[in-house]
Amino acid sequence: MKQPLTSTLTLLTCSLFSLPAYSSVATTPCHLATTPWLRLIVIATIFTLAILSVIWITFLRKQVTNKSLALKKSTERYKIIFNSISDAIVIHDAATGNILDINETMLDMTGYTRDEALHSLGILTQNKAPYSTKEAQRYIQKATQGEDQLFEWKIWRKDGTSFWCEVALKAHVINDQKVIIAVARDIEDRKKQADQLLHSHRMEAIGSLASGIAHDFNNILTGIFGYTELAILSKTDPQKLDEYLEEIYISGQRAKKLISQIQTFSKKHKSQKKPIQVASVVNEVLTLLKSSLPSTINITQNLQSTALIHADPTQLHQIILNLCTNSSHAMEDNKGTLSINLEDIVFNSSQIVGKHRLEAGKYIKLAITDTGHGIDPEITKHIFDPYFTTKAQGKGTGLGLAMVQGIVDSHGGAIEVQSQRDQGTTFTIYLPEIEPQEMPHDESNALPQPQENLVGGNETIMMIDDEAAIISSLSTILRRFGYTVHTFTEPTQALAAFSQNPEMYDLILTDMTMPKLTGAELTKQIHQKRPDIPIIITTGNTDTINRENAASLGISDYCAKPTSMQTLLTSVRQALDA
Repeated sequence: MKQPLTSTLTLLTCSLFSLPAYSSVATTPCHLATTPWLRLIVIATIFTLAILSVIWITFLRKQVTNKSLALKKSTERYKIIFNSISDAIVIHDAATGNILDINETMLDMTGYTRDEALHSLGILTQNKAPYSTKEAQRYIQKATQGEDQLFEWKIWRKDGTSFWCEVALKAHVINDQKVIIAVARDIEDRKKQADQLLHSHRMEAIGSLASGIAHDFNNILTGIFGYTELAILSKTDPQKLDEYLEEIYISGQRAKKLISQIQTFSKKHKSQKKPIQVASVVNEVLTLLKSSLPSTINITQNLQSTALIHADPTQLHQIILNLCTNSSHAMEDNKGTLSINLEDIVFNSSQIVGKHRLEAGKYIKLAITDTGHGIDPEITKHIFDPYFTTKAQGKGTGLGLAMVQGIVDSHGGAIEVQSQRDQGTTFTIYLPEIEPQEMPHDESNALPQPQENLVGGNETIMMIDDEAAIISSLSTILRRFGYTVHTFTEPTQALAAFSQNPEMYDLILTDMTMPKLTGAELTKQIHQKRPDIPIIITTGNTDTINRENAASLGISDYCAKPTSMQTLLTSVRQALDA
């Protein structure tokens, strides 16, 4: 056993001292290997190397342990910070859009568990247009390409309710994987405050037009009174009588349309986007403006586009009316020209308009131009800033143009201004078009249908309204077309009569706003006694009820006042035949 060990030590020793283990002449081992003290040196060297190796391994292991502990602590700190931030944070896979991580704030906001949220995107979108998974992936793709994104988004909770968030997207690389970090901030309260400001500004605009609207109403009433008196004088001339009655009817339709515009513009409402034709909205706004602006201001219009956009009609009313009234104020001497031009435009590539980039596609271009005093370049830079105004104290809030830009932004469009001192101003708005759709027919000026085209019946109707003139006129129409009508001006009396004989009536026709009992309350009590009876609600106030919430109350149909004979008879027949 000693010989092999000796040989091994000899070879190792000779190697350490760079000596050959065997001489080039003889085959005897290196003579150093036979020296006892050298053996001790070799053994000591090996022992020292072994100890140093153990020390180095221990040191490395301690380093790894320390780094592991540091990484663990860092990860724990990251998780604590990640889950403690008041804003919701979601980390998306840049390639697929799937959620890789989500903080507790977002889970608390939405009601989902972490397991439900991970490896998917649909929980935050539920594919409800326009806040769909496809649209969300479009934003993620832009962020992946290096374009930081900032937008408003509606997020759905697990229970089906939703809330508004402001979302920022930015691309990062984590552990060699490209990700998109989304930071979402709940702006529900901010949206409500913005809606209140929007409503206040609409009322301010209506107030500025009040005298003009009153003037227009007086013109309509003058026509109604005049043609009514002419009709009375023409009892013996059927041709003239028909002519005057038609004029009275047309004047009444004008008044109805004007009231409808004021109601639409002034009422508080939730933003509801739908396909609308911009040209029709411009015409409605011009109807109001022509009544209120001085006759010395010439209004010209060139509406070449019939395209549709996906927009909130009330908000579209507001931005057009706001820009037009601002233009009229700019013509301080009450002389000048206000021009409204509308046309289609196609961008073959993305364009920078104002502060926004518009993608390639079809747009409507709405330009509002005045010949007023113009705007200085230094002021032009700030006109869309909130609370910035050049008007005297008490004459303006400074929120008008900021709101205009906010509305345009929320519709995926852009706005820009061009102006020179003493040479007028042009505001240009671009809004994305949508595919053509069938639009409802406008019957605002249609004459009553001939009686032979209207259908009546022989059923029994209970009619309730606290206005005697309405009871008289509508019940007369219904009786003329064969119906039996029992009328009431007190809803409590009508309910008592119905309770005595529920099977007597085939249909209930009731007003919405009445003393002691509303139409909705009356409907509920009647349906408790007889759930199958059809009920039609009439109302002159669309804030209290509309077609959507009428259906939720179990009401067969909803008729807005003033109700035409054709609308009344059609609604009654359809409800009875359903």
